[in-house]
Amino acid sequence: MKVRVGLALALCSLLVYGCTRDRLLDKKTVAVARACQWLASQQHPDGSIALGGQSLNPNVWETANALIALLHCDASTYGAVIARGFEFLDANWIEGGGLPESVSRRLGPFKSHCVETTGTAIRAYAAAGKRAQAERLRDFLFSVQEADGGWKIGYPEARTAFPNGDVLEVFPSVTGFALAGAAAVPGDRSKAERGLAWLASRQKPEGDWGAFPDYFWTPYYATSEIAAAFAGWGRRDDPVVERLVRFTREHQNADGSWGDAGEPRTPSRELWTALALLTLEAAGDKAPRDVIDRGIAYLLERQQPDGRWVGGYFKSVVVTDPDKKEDVYATSRAALALSLRQGEKVSALLAIAMMSSGPISPSPREPGTAKATKIVYVPAGAAGHTKLK
Repeated sequence: MKVRVGLALALCSLLVYGCTRDRLLDKKTVAVARACQWLASQQHPDGSIALGGQSLNPNVWETANALIALLHCDASTYGAVIARGFEFLDANWIEGGGLPESVSRRLGPFKSHCVETTGTAIRAYAAAGKRAQAERLRDFLFSVQEADGGWKIGYPEARTAFPNGDVLEVFPSVTGFALAGAAAVPGDRSKAERGLAWLASRQKPEGDWGAFPDYFWTPYYATSEIAAAFAGWGRRDDPVVERLVRFTREHQNADGSWGDAGEPRTPSRELWTALALLTLEAAGDKAPRDVIDRGIAYLLERQQPDGRWVGGYFKSVVVTDPDKKEDVYATSRAALALSLRQGEKVSALLAIAMMSSGPISPSPREPGTAKATKIVYVPAGAAGHTKLK
């Protein structure tokens, strides 16, 4: 009798779990579809997909990110938008190689490539099946790798015109973007290994690489790319990944988000959360599923009626622009985070939350179990980068 009751309970649990999983996948699918619709609505006549501010308009960068998200949607619906987006990217290659973050850089006095934009474009081209373009950009990135194994951002004025330009120029996210992009069309393994070693040697004991104002003020901007780089080059089991997963897990907020609202007009918790989720998803089975599910639940709750996620503002210490919103970048990253791992089972915690009639909400965290994340900018002469406390 006890065996029969046990089997019946197990069967009921599986049925509930399966139904809950289907409901979550449905919610994620609808959310991504709405996000793609909003991204497509932001396309300009020149093919770019971007939200410019008063003086900042990284339209090449934002277009590449938006294309990656749109390629996870219905190609028949967004085929024309995607085609025009790639035409825009094609028109903005630098003659010497790579892509800039903006048209204004390509046409301005400091004409040059941006390693992070170029690495992102590689993934967009590769995802679209444009392998020849992706390989050309990969080869270019390896050609500008530094002797120590890392990469510089590519801006010729970085050290002379930017506050803390020596830090900005070689911030670890730059090397992360280069390697994550190159992994989409793998090439010279030895060069990639040198880059991975460069990153490993600069990881903090806490598991992150710090944060920098002009790299979105969040440590997950770097960790999301570095995790993708290690995973892309077959190093998911590396202790580096284990440490960055631990760091990300320990800094999740009780509501499932990441980030701190202490600094005004900076990137939003939605953007922090999307980047943290991409960090964990890149780590695969090394990341705790319940932590990911709480983050997904937070994003699903925070999507706006028009389909976007609020990205906050890009608060630069280089160029003052109080109106540069990050909705395109946040929506692109959130849509990608919700697109990944859709076929996997949801955790028991989220299954319980999904069975309630109200909105999804994580179970409360015990006091003191999450580490607060506070951004403190350290000016030149000190550490030269943003620290986390």
